[in-house]
Amino acid sequence: MQNEIVLDRLNRLAKRAAPFQGTALIFSLASLLAITASLLLLEPGESDYYLYPLIIIFLWFLSIYALVDCFNEIPSHPREQKGLLNKLKSTAARCWSWLVGVVFITTTLGVMILSWKLINLWIKNY
Repeated sequence: MQNEIVLDRLNRLAKRAAPFQGTALIFSLASLLAITASLLLLEPGESDYYLYPLIIIFLWFLSIYALVDCFNEIPSHPREQKGLLNKLKSTAARCWSWLVGVVFITTTLGVMILSWKLINLWIKNY
């Protein structure tokens, strides 16, 4: 029951964010290019000013892209399937989606904590 709630909520959130998937990918790639450019072109002390916000932007937009990519469509519930083999396949697919959802939620919490720490470090230093 709980895994159904998690999958359904992630699916609803992914459907709301679906129009922004392309934008999220563009911003995450642009911030990755900006991170690379700041590391290669700026002096080590100068790049830190830009590096922390760019890392945060990259991680958040990558999370939005991953949310839509992984949860825009979820497997149907096994009760809706006919036949034992189809029910087993559907159960396995939903279990896999639930596991991916748990990993996604855990990494998103990690991104939140890292963002908080980087923002505090950036404010303290600049």
